[in-house]
Amino acid sequence: MNAANLNSSDFTPDDIRWTQGRDPDRNWAITRQQPVASLLVSGALWGFSRSVPPPAPLMGRRLIITAGSGHEPFKDAAESGWAAVAAYCGQAISAAEIPDARKRLYAEAVKTLPAKQSVGAGRLAAAFQIGNVIGGKVYADIRAPGPYGAMRQMGIWKEFDGRELPIVEKLTRGRWMWCFDAHHEFDLDFRIRMPGFGGIWDYEKGVALRRPAQAEGAPHE
Repeated sequence: MNAANLNSSDFTPDDIRWTQGRDPDRNWAITRQQPVASLLVSGALWGFSRSVPPPAPLMGRRLIITAGSGHEPFKDAAESGWAAVAAYCGQAISAAEIPDARKRLYAEAVKTLPAKQSVGAGRLAAAFQIGNVIGGKVYADIRAPGPYGAMRQMGIWKEFDGRELPIVEKLTRGRWMWCFDAHHEFDLDFRIRMPGFGGIWDYEKGVALRRPAQAEGAPHE
C-alpha cells in the first residue's frame, strides 16, 4: 500500500497519542484549529480552552503547536473578537457588519493561514477551570474543589486569572483554560507537514511515521 495516498489517521498507532503515565520527557505536540494555533505561537493568544485539564506531567513543559485546517467563525460578537478578525483581515469592522460580514472576512482570513503543519511552540505554564468570562476577561473558578479535586488550578494560574483574551473559540464556565507563555514561532524551514494528528501526541513518533508517507511512492510498512 502506498502511504503517500493515506491520511496518518489510517495507520496511526494508539501509543502516538498521549495517555496519562507516558514518558513526559518526550517531545509532545498538541493540534489546534486555525487561527488559534497561529495566534498562540505569535503570542497574540495566551491560551485556549478544552473540556479537560492537561496531563499533570506536561505542566511547565514546552508543547509543539500544530495547525489544524480551520476554525468555525466567531460565535461571540465581542470587541475582542472584532479586533482579532481585524488583525487578520487587515481592516476594521463595525457592529453593523455583525454577523454576516464578520463571517465573510473571517473565512477569507482562514484561507491564508498555514494548516497541517507544526507552526511553533509554547510553554504550558498553567491551567484553570473557567469560572466566568466578563468583558473579554477570563476568571478562574476558585470554588471548593469539584470532580477534579485539587486540580481545579494547576501551575502559575494566578498570573493568568483575570487576563483579557480575544474570543476566538468557546469560553464557557466549566471548561479548562490551558495557559501558555514563552511563545515561539518556527521559521518556515522548521515547519514540518503533520496532517492527521489530533489532540496531544508524541511528536517524535509522529515525525518518524510521516517521513515515509512524504517520500513520493514510498511504501508503508
